[in-house]
Amino acid sequence: MPLISKGRAYGTLNLASRRLDAFTDGDAELLDRVAAQIAIAVENALAFKEIDSLKTNSRSKNFT
Repeated sequence: MPLISKGRAYGTLNLASRRLDAFTDGDAELLDRVAAQIAIAVENALAFKEIDSLKTNSRSKNFT
């Protein structure tokens, strides 16, 4: 399942089984919803990291 939020791809959620027909259509729908939530979490984590980096850079510029 692709990890997509707001039109941006962040990666994929991959599941595998050695059994044929291991996953139902219902499983695929659930995984699609889970992947969307994971994508939002990844997006938020990256945004937090960027904000933290900007704050750190701003502080270091103010001290020089």
